Amino acid sequence: MTTSRSRSPRVWRARRATRRAPDAALELLYQSSVARHTLHLVNTKFLNNQVPNAYKGGATKTHLPQAGSPAIDGGTNACPAFDQRGIARPRGAACDVGAVEVEPAPACPDKPDKPILVKPTNGKKAKGPNIALDWNDANCATSYDVIVKLGATNGPKKFKQVNLAISQATTSALTKGQTYYWRVTAKNANGSAKSVWWSFKVK
Repeated sequence: MTTSRSRSPRVWRARRATRRAPDAALELLYQSSVARHTLHLVNTKFLNNQVPNAYKGGATKTHLPQAGSPAIDGGTNACPAFDQRGIARPRGAACDVGAVEVEPAPACPDKPDKPILVKPTNGKKAKGPNIALDWNDANCATSYDVIVKLGATNGPKKFKQVNLAISQATTSALTKGQTYYWRVTAKNANGSAKSVWWSFKVK
């Protein structure tokens, strides 16, 4: 005999589904919130790397991506043949994201400027054994070579890196208490320019 508290399997399944419905709704809201937050972060990243809205040669104001922006070459080649200003697309590996296409900077006609060393400070101590070397970007440079010598500018070579794309390097382990001299060479297709020699003592 079936009691008043008994339920058929179909009824219990229906009740369980009803209890799960709020959880599913909350999950949907959570996923929607995550998607909106992600879109906000992407938009912020793009906008933080763009020149403010202004006239860039077209009929309306536009945001022009700056160097390093993920919008540059961030699209596909399935884009309009011309941007908002009438510039042919793409100008790089792929179309830029947005209404305007960034035109590559013209190649420098001359050799690069001399690099200006930044740290370690000349003649000061630097915490070792691996020393972080830093220098300012040299105008027109496309790559850098850096060399470190022991004891004097004509001393034995203790560290060297070539064709660096960025203006910094970290040495291999150097000897505590020793003084080292270092110099950077900036390069491009037209030639090279060397910095002055600086020294540091490993502490």
